[in-house]
Amino acid sequence: MTTRSTGKKTLQNFHVRNALWNLFVERAEEMECSVDYLINEAMRLYASSHGFLEIDPDFDDDERPSLPVPQGPPVPAPRMKPTVPGRAVGVPSGPPLRRTGVPAPSTPPPLPPAPRSFAQGMHASTDPGFMTGTAPKRPPLTLIFQGSKVPITQDQFIIGRGSRSSDLAIKDANISRKHAAVIYHNGAYYMKDLGSTNGVEYKGKPVDSKRIDEGDVFSVCGYELHFTYNA
Repeated sequence: MTTRSTGKKTLQNFHVRNALWNLFVERAEEMECSVDYLINEAMRLYASSHGFLEIDPDFDDDERPSLPVPQGPPVPAPRMKPTVPGRAVGVPSGPPLRRTGVPAPSTPPPLPPAPRSFAQGMHASTDPGFMTGTAPKRPPLTLIFQGSKVPITQDQFIIGRGSRSSDLAIKDANISRKHAAVIYHNGAYYMKDLGSTNGVEYKGKPVDSKRIDEGDVFSVCGYELHFTYNA
């Protein structure tokens, strides 16, 4: 068998039992990751458990499958002692004490701003069209990929390798699980790189985010994504 190699990996040839290979292929499809990743991870765990490897090598976090986080049993709420109406717990009864020289309570500090979304994170100086006011009617944008027309109808259209985590899934080990997104904001669509390993290109140059105009063609690991408003 021959493993593919990208980034820090080196192409290696080896023999493997067909039953094991088929098992790894099925498991990789379930976990939405590459077979290369599973083989490297199995070798790393074996080397670590037998003392061959003192320090784990750097693995691309982008290749790691998204697994559900196990949750333990719910923690019961602490039991509170019953209180007497009009009387605080642990405070002796009696007439209220007079306090002098105590300053009036200050005004509470303002609440922190709400977290910013993907669209709000795009810089206004590099992404035209970020204006306040009533959003115009959504334009009909269509993505043409390998001859198929895909209408964009949601605010975030994810492009990536994962079949369950992406709206357009491209099965290629070079493509990140969530590689890029088409984002609708304030009446315009934008192509946004989601921190992928190999990036997004427009006219041969890498871009972080760009407004999508009529006829724009973006490239993701050699795959062309055509956009039109006149489909």
